[in-house]
Amino acid sequence: MDVPVSQSKNRINLLLLISLFITQLDSGIMSTNLSSISRTFALSPQEKSWVVAVYTLGLLFATPIMGSFIDRFGYRTVFLMELGFYFIGVVGIATSSSFTALLVARIIQSFGSSSILTLALSRVFMIHTHKVSGKVGNVGALVALATIVAPIISVVSLAKTQDWRAIYLVLAAMIFLIFLVAWVMIPKEIFIEHGNI
Repeated sequence: MDVPVSQSKNRINLLLLISLFITQLDSGIMSTNLSSISRTFALSPQEKSWVVAVYTLGLLFATPIMGSFIDRFGYRTVFLMELGFYFIGVVGIATSSSFTALLVARIIQSFGSSSILTLALSRVFMIHTHKVSGKVGNVGALVALATIVAPIISVVSLAKTQDWRAIYLVLAAMIFLIFLVAWVMIPKEIFIEHGNI
């Protein structure tokens, strides 16, 4: 049975917004966990700064690359790629046994979150012809909310588990679930043709 266009549109939007929220949790989670990570790997102040810097550098290079992939390969493909990269990145962070492995995982994670915001904003411009600014503002508010919520859930996770890695395993599970739902429920043609939805 075919899924009505409006239902498909709502599913895509919901999955994008949930993914955006999850991927934007990183800065708050990392700021909360950085001291624990530093103790685990006995990091110097310079090494500690690289844990944050390498992610930002990854975003700097990955965002234009992944953004151009949207036009080349379609929304659905890039969305699934982003989720895949993010999943591999957070699993890599959670299982990293060395500082080098942690940095590599952070770079992969940055590729996973680099264009989720681009995807979400381009969907806003694709779907809405007027009052776009308000919709963009709502996306911005969601990003801000993630920044506020992240330290709280990270502190709760640390208090409950005494392990900074646990929150990354939770993120991995959530992203994996979204990937499966997106793979099954989002028709290929919807994210390939910009004008479809």
